[in-house]
Amino acid sequence: MKTNISPLQARASGTFVKVIIIGAVVIGIMFLLYLVYQMFAKKRNTPEWIEAQKKKPISSSDLKQATKDLNLTKDERDLLWELGHKYTDINILYLVQDAEKFDDIFRQRYQDFLASNASARQISLLFLLKDKMEKFYRQELIITSTKNLEVGQTLQFADKAGVHCNATISDNRLNEGLILSIPDNLAKGQNRPDTLSRVTFAFTTKSGITYALTTRVVRYQQNSKNEVEMLISHTNDVKQLQRRQTDRVDVNENCYFAAVRVSSDSAKKSDVSYVPLQTKYQGVLKDICSDGCSVQAGLPIREGQYIHLEFHLPKKADNIATGIIVSTEKSDSPGKFLLHIQFVKIEAETKNTILAMVNKFI
Repeated sequence: MKTNISPLQARASGTFVKVIIIGAVVIGIMFLLYLVYQMFAKKRNTPEWIEAQKKKPISSSDLKQATKDLNLTKDERDLLWELGHKYTDINILYLVQDAEKFDDIFRQRYQDFLASNASARQISLLFLLKDKMEKFYRQELIITSTKNLEVGQTLQFADKAGVHCNATISDNRLNEGLILSIPDNLAKGQNRPDTLSRVTFAFTTKSGITYALTTRVVRYQQNSKNEVEMLISHTNDVKQLQRRQTDRVDVNENCYFAAVRVSSDSAKKSDVSYVPLQTKYQGVLKDICSDGCSVQAGLPIREGQYIHLEFHLPKKADNIATGIIVSTEKSDSPGKFLLHIQFVKIEAETKNTILAMVNKFI
C-alpha cells in the first residue's frame, strides 16, 4: 500500500534531519576542540614546555596570574613587570627557586634605586614584592620526599667516626632509591656507613631551604667508571629545618635608649604620640630585624614598657625607633640584661636599611 506524505510532514521530516545533522556537527566540533585542549594541556605539563617557559621573560598571562596569586597592587604589578623584563631574560617567577639569581635581580634594582635617589616608598615596595614572592612560590614547592630531589643535589652526612662528608646525587631511581657519589677515601675506608644502617642526611636547596632526612643504606656498588657509589632508600619523611637567611642580623654596636611618655588624642584613638624622656642610657644593639631588635642594657626594664632607641646602621648613621619591650632576660655578660623589643614606630628609610642588611644588599 502506498503511503501518502503531506507537504507539511515532508517539511517537518526534513527539518528534523537538518537538526540532527547540525547537532552532530556541533558535537563533533566541540569534541575536536576538547581534544585540542587536552593536547595543549598535556604539552604545557611536559618538562620540555616548562623549561622553554623558564627561558622566556615573564608574559602578560604570567603577570596576570601572579597579580591574582600574590594580591599585588598596581604599583607592585608594574614593578614585577619591570624586574621581569629589564633585569633578567629568564622568567622571574621560576627564578624564585634559585635564591642567588633571584636576590641578584632585587639587589641590582635596589642599587639603581639608591643611585637615582628613589623615595623610601619605592624601596619599601621592592622589599614588599620580594617578600610576597618568596613566601608564595617557595612555600609551594616544599620537598617532602626524596623522590623529588634533583640529580646534582649535595647531601651532607657523618661517617662512623663522626667526620662530616659530602655526597652528590648521581641518579634518582623512583623505584629503587638515590644513587650517591661519595668521596673515594670514604668509599675505600673503614668508616663508611654500614650496609642496612640508618644515616641522617641534610641538604640545602637553591631556594635556601634546609632539610634533614634519615634513611637506610641499601648497598654499595660500582659504576661504569669503577667508582664506588652508595644506594640509599627513598623516604617520605623529609623535614624542613630552616631557610638560607633569617630576618635578623647581628649588629653589636653601641646605642642609646630612653623611657617614653605615651599620649593619645581621645577624639582619635589611633593618633598616638611617643615622646622620649630627656634621660638617655647607653646600651648595645645586639641584633635587629624589620620588626624589632635586641638590646643589651644594665637595667632590667620590665615587659610592656615603651622604649625610645637611637642607633647607627651601615649607610644610615642616625636612626630613631620606638618599641615596646616584649621580654627581658639575663644576658651572658655579668650584670647585663637582654631586652627583646618590638617596633611600634620606625622610619621607612630605617626599615629599608634593615631589610637591605637582612637581604645582604649592603
